[in-house]
Amino acid sequence: PGLYGEEPHRTAQTEVVRDDLELEAWQAARRQGVPVLGVCRGFQAINVFSGGTLVQHLEGHDTSHQPAAHPLHLDPGSRLAAILGDADPMISTEVNSYHHQAVRPEDLAPGLVATGLAPPHAGELVEALEAAAPTDWLLGVQCHPERPEFMAPEFDRLWRAFVDAARVRSGRRRRS
Repeated sequence: PGLYGEEPHRTAQTEVVRDDLELEAWQAARRQGVPVLGVCRGFQAINVFSGGTLVQHLEGHDTSHQPAAHPLHLDPGSRLAAILGDADPMISTEVNSYHHQAVRPEDLAPGLVATGLAPPHAGELVEALEAAAPTDWLLGVQCHPERPEFMAPEFDRLWRAFVDAARVRSGRRRRS
């Protein structure tokens, strides 16, 4: 919260050392133009490090219990929809929810676009984001695709796409 000028919510546990380390890693990755994939806290960090804010606490989202499932509506023109789709972009799926913080559309940082939305009881929340520049391989998801509960098997493609993007980037660096 200090990075966007707010006091921590009473339920928030801030980890300043971790925040500083992740900010440094973020800045190094951006300077070098490497692909970035953020998952849950990483999704939130991408937004904050890019100049956005967070909803610090969502009532009813207790991360100590079993996750809930909720719909995820994807922008059919997004990188994520193309990755998750087979022959056609995926436009809707179910995802897990382990988080109590969130990004609303109005909290999104400049240079990022909301590519996945979930309609919770309190209004839409951004559940996937990407760089506005299509040549910038930057993608974040609020869900946990590494946890198979409530996750479509298509999310395995997300990991492969990220590794492939890193491999391509790595190959470009060797030739330079």
